[in-house]
Amino acid sequence: MSQIVAREFQRIWLEQAPTIRSNQMALQKQISEYALKLDETLLEHDVVAVCLDNPKLQPLAQATYLPVEEQCGEALQIKPKSKKLKPKSGLWLVDTATKPLKTDLAQWLSNNLNLLDQALQH
Repeated sequence: MSQIVAREFQRIWLEQAPTIRSNQMALQKQISEYALKLDETLLEHDVVAVCLDNPKLQPLAQATYLPVEEQCGEALQIKPKSKKLKPKSGLWLVDTATKPLKTDLAQWLSNNLNLLDQALQH
């Protein structure tokens, strides 16, 4: 998606093309680093599958290549982060970014990894 947006912006703002290209490459790097850290964390804790509490989380799972199971069983359960829920073992409270972010993308990704660590440490 970022490649498509960057390509279109470069066509519109030719004079900004190098900056747009650089920003898009930095974004891809951040996402790749997140995916790698996510995989490493899940592997470290022998998490072989996750279970989604809400079908709206499916795009997030697909975008990060999470192995999703239909039945929760022993799988790590994922729920949208809310003030009502408290962190506990086996429950990853994900910041779904359904509202505009108050931080940059790198911080949002890092925060979600920290939330995963919390779910796996309890």
